[in-house]
Amino acid sequence: MKRVIIVFISLLIHYTSFAVNNLKIDLDGVPDVNITLYGFQGFSTFKFDEGKTDENGTLKLTFDKDYKGAGFIDVDGQNQLLLILAEENIKITFNDIFNNFEVTFDSRENIEFENYIQERSITDAKLSGLKYVLPYYEESSSKRSLRFINNEIKNLKERQAKNLENLDKSLYVSYYIPIRTYVENIPVTINRYWHRVEQDLLYFHEIDFSDKRLLHSGILERLMENYVVLCESAGSGTPDLDSVYVLINAATDHLLATVEGEDDLLNLYANHLFNLFEKRSLFRAAEYLSNQMLDGACELESGLERKMQQYRAMKKGNPAPDVNFSSPVRGYESLHEIPGDYRLIVFWASWCNHCMEEIPSLYNMNSLLSENGVKVVSFPLEYDKESYNQVSSHFSDWLHYSDFKGWESESAELYYVFATPTIYLVDSEDNIYWRFNSVSHLESFLQNNMLKK
Repeated sequence: MKRVIIVFISLLIHYTSFAVNNLKIDLDGVPDVNITLYGFQGFSTFKFDEGKTDENGTLKLTFDKDYKGAGFIDVDGQNQLLLILAEENIKITFNDIFNNFEVTFDSRENIEFENYIQERSITDAKLSGLKYVLPYYEESSSKRSLRFINNEIKNLKERQAKNLENLDKSLYVSYYIPIRTYVENIPVTINRYWHRVEQDLLYFHEIDFSDKRLLHSGILERLMENYVVLCESAGSGTPDLDSVYVLINAATDHLLATVEGEDDLLNLYANHLFNLFEKRSLFRAAEYLSNQMLDGACELESGLERKMQQYRAMKKGNPAPDVNFSSPVRGYESLHEIPGDYRLIVFWASWCNHCMEEIPSLYNMNSLLSENGVKVVSFPLEYDKESYNQVSSHFSDWLHYSDFKGWESESAELYYVFATPTIYLVDSEDNIYWRFNSVSHLESFLQNNMLKK
């Protein structure tokens, strides 16, 4: 029996030793330095391993054997170094950790990556210089010099393209470098090389967003944001930004199609895109994404579904849900009983820092609201009566109601509230008239006389 156990333990140790890859670090004799190794998963980072250098300044960290992607090490919380984690054994030697942070790799992937970056920086600098002087020679009479500059620009571009083509296709960097270069070049396209816009727009539609190499790249967030900015720039000349939404919605369709059937990825991307669209006030894009996800077969995470239902259930013209009060609010039994040309429905909370910045500004708009026939009905998402009594007394001109259930409040669920403050304008027919993304948005709306009297 003992022999069987010993054999089993030996096999387990043997298996475990091959389940991870090694990263050996040499800090040139510097001991007691904390180093943490991170990897990327989607839009997040996660920790592989951490440790402290020994008396010789060395340390061995490990990462998952089947991980193929980018990562980085954090050195004592002061310096970070990007790495390609796609080999069994990687060795890094730091030659001057405190000053120049010079690094030497014993790793084919990382050497290839480092060489490419160095070569690219050289050719980019030369191209930038040549393109800077090109207009001067175009206006001069020296055709020979102009021909020389154009040939040099052409040769440098061909050299860059050849460097990409010559990357060893068996290496992760052959995937990583082109897509990283694409992401980094989008702002340059927008600001300097407008003729590349169409090419950059098309490139996005060639990306497979289910590819694990992309999920482990650490560039997803920049890819999404840069591409949305590219769409905004490319379509900004049309009324109501129609072309912007055509481009963004087409990109949304492509992305969702590449991860169809993979619910985890659909939720991951949809949640990030939704937040990005809201942040950039691209509400029509957020609505389109919401409808695509709600109509699809994907099982949505509850928080994401609540966000997206707000665009469908709470869109302009839809009936505003009634809220029955457990005890009368100034004599009213429900929200719909409260009279007025318009009622401003405000969801907020005393524990929400952003609310405590926005709500006083909203309260200072009482005169403007009253002039426009707007009555404020406040739903503080509180958890206890003491907090409720404090906020209701502080903003005494408003009508307040809370069932003290916080996010689980019936009113919050009826109105699909997922963030605070959330502000709706309801008309006299109890229909949704508008949803505002901020107090300043509401103020601008009122000052521009957008209410129908």
